[in-house]
Amino acid sequence: MNYLFKLSLTLLLLGGLVAAGGGEPAQGQDWLRTVEVRIPVTDDLPTRTLVDTLASHLDRNASMEVRRVQDSTALPFSELQNLLLDEGLSLSGSATHAFLRYRLSQDRNGDFHQEILSMGLYFSPQGEAEEDTPLLFASSSDAWFQTILNQKGTPLATNQAAIQLYRDKLGIGKVLRIDDAELSAFGGETLRNQRTERKRTLRERIVRMTY
Repeated sequence: MNYLFKLSLTLLLLGGLVAAGGGEPAQGQDWLRTVEVRIPVTDDLPTRTLVDTLASHLDRNASMEVRRVQDSTALPFSELQNLLLDEGLSLSGSATHAFLRYRLSQDRNGDFHQEILSMGLYFSPQGEAEEDTPLLFASSSDAWFQTILNQKGTPLATNQAAIQLYRDKLGIGKVLRIDDAELSAFGGETLRNQRTERKRTLRERIVRMTY
């Protein structure tokens, strides 16, 4: 893409995000925001294979320490499995939604960057008013989670010998194009369960920035 055109498009989209409540960077600084997306775990989405890959990896490394929620004490995965079983739950069988948190930035050259910061897996009973039940929390600081994001994936339809990495399959531009995915937080603002024009505008502008 021509540099001047890309920069002009970047400024236009960032201006739109500012107008939509996305905040404005200080003079001379890059634009930076954290964003959270709530994505269903279903057989037709990459979240399903990701959860199965995570569960298989942790089953083979049951002594590895993990966390159930972000601020909880780490414990061996085998102990977490037992806790879940006591509640009638399992990691692979009960996960219905993934909360993916991203760091998004745009540099002074107009280049867009994204990083998956964390993922929380939850069981959310359909049609019930109960709160989400946490199953597992994984952070970019966890080496095993980084390995799965950056080295694991699914075969390409056009070349079974090659894979598309999970970090690419779960790029924010792709997940926000999923009909049932929800932009649940932008910056420090919670957007979950809101149905507003501003939320729709934020979602559309983020997608446009990634392409």
